[in-house]
Amino acid sequence: MNALQQAVPQQQGGLVVVQLGELVTTTVSVAAGTANSHEAVIKLVRTHLADFEEFGGVRFEIEPFATAGGQQKREIAFLNEDQATLLITYMRNNVIVRRFKIALVREFGDMRRRLAAPAIPNFEDPIAAGEAWIAAKKEARDHAARANLEATQRQQLEHQVHELAPAAAGFERIAGTGGTLCITDAAKDLQTGRNKLIDLLLRNKWMYIRPGKRGYLAYQKTIEAGYLTHKQSEYEDPRSGEQKTADQVRITKRGLAKLALLLGAETGPPGLRTSLTT
Repeated sequence: MNALQQAVPQQQGGLVVVQLGELVTTTVSVAAGTANSHEAVIKLVRTHLADFEEFGGVRFEIEPFATAGGQQKREIAFLNEDQATLLITYMRNNVIVRRFKIALVREFGDMRRRLAAPAIPNFEDPIAAGEAWIAAKKEARDHAARANLEATQRQQLEHQVHELAPAAAGFERIAGTGGTLCITDAAKDLQTGRNKLIDLLLRNKWMYIRPGKRGYLAYQKTIEAGYLTHKQSEYEDPRSGEQKTADQVRITKRGLAKLALLLGAETGPPGLRTSLTT
């Protein structure tokens, strides 16, 4: 031990402790470490209390202590690292104060590292060893569950992207055709047959066959949902040669996306279709 270290008074107990989840030292420890009276140190804190509270509230307590004349009581203050450092700067900078400042900074740093380090169980204690084993198993199980969930979500997303790809390919065509597609063009963009698409629309009650006439009409609920619409088109009656008009069912951008999901559900995982056809 060199001369400077010998000049630092020996500390009784821990210089830095944990109080209410925070690393702190006390005015008692500072007084002992700097060879000052505790009365002088606590007075310094009280005098400059507003300065110390720039770094958080200062907690004061009354504690008993032994003297030659018997048990006495005194007020002490608990200081965090910034407050303790500030307190030392208000003291006369001599050898003892400088050495104590070094010891205080080192102790705060050591305590932070000890608290941050994972606790190593005592494997000679069967209860502690068992608890450590259970904790490790639980962590491994939770990690595996998170990995499985992420993999499942990724697969579902890839599946949805695959299902929506045909509809996405048709959106540009929709933009150039007044915002809708006829059944034939929609079937092409959905990469399915026209008859299969018509069957899907009929089975899911998106449209119905016009009574007594050729063609189809959309159900009002699908029009209100924004899936289908009607467009009047002119045609020449092949028998009479007259020009006539007819309502043609058209599929909207929203309807195309929904149909892509319905078509994918028919070949997708069991139970998927139920959630998509409603």
